[in-house]
Amino acid sequence: MAKRILAAMAGIGILMGLAYYSGSLTSERALEQERARLLAQIESLELLTREQAAAGRDTVRAETTDSTEKQPEGRETREPDEEALDTETSDTALFYLKERDGYLAIYREDGTTLYETTDIPLSLLPEALQQEIRAGKSVESEQALYDFLENYSS
Repeated sequence: MAKRILAAMAGIGILMGLAYYSGSLTSERALEQERARLLAQIESLELLTREQAAAGRDTVRAETTDSTEKQPEGRETREPDEEALDTETSDTALFYLKERDGYLAIYREDGTTLYETTDIPLSLLPEALQQEIRAGKSVESEQALYDFLENYSS
């Protein structure tokens, strides 16, 4: 009788081991499939972001071209002053600093995709910097962005 009980327990142990092994194989396959699906989503989002950024630059270029066309008679076109040029955004900026709900917000290079919000109230910044940010201050690199945030965060 003891031999039968031991044989049954050994059989149950083997079956449990096979079930565990089978489950782990299924889990690994499911994990790999999920990983592949997520990578595909990330790639499509990156492509979409690039397309939106390119479309945004084309829109800015078109607006710039339209604004440089001949003005109707009686209207003068004037050159922007140096201070306006400093706050003007460029096509090579990676980020733009703007105001959002009274706080400093960081937008991606297309100027409309929110990258990150901060807890830096705009009212605590120097007035000249507040005006630049309200106009959309460009930041040319990630390092410049981090340097700026380090200087003005508490």
